[in-house]
Amino acid sequence: MRYTDSLREIEAGNFGYLEYFTQDGGGTAYTVSSALAMRQGHWKTRPYQAFKVSIWNRRPYSIFYDFDLGTRCLFEIDGLLYTDQVSAVRMYYDESTPKTFDITIGTGGDMEDPLGQVVRTIQTMWNAIGTIFGSNDLF
Repeated sequence: MRYTDSLREIEAGNFGYLEYFTQDGGGTAYTVSSALAMRQGHWKTRPYQAFKVSIWNRRPYSIFYDFDLGTRCLFEIDGLLYTDQVSAVRMYYDESTPKTFDITIGTGGDMEDPLGQVVRTIQTMWNAIGTIFGSNDLF
């Protein structure tokens, strides 16, 4: 199956994906699994921002005092102001370097499609029901 999101294509301009192929387990078009495969490909090619920085814990702002995990922060990159949540904090230190914190702002990586998570949970619950009532292939 082929799917083109016209609005995303117009907004992406020259920086959009030319093509993206996703694998479908069924091999047949126009089924539920092919619709989920299209949704998964659409999710994987979505635009998102993530930044990772290393900071020292000192003035004017201190981590765990002024901001913490999940706090919405305003930050500047190349003269542009962005607002997003702190999604990860990692402390790093050793004998030769001072204590630093690695902070991830934004999603921090490519997360899984929420619809795919729901479908996998339903499949797991259905398999559990089949196991409880006797045989896995009963249903």
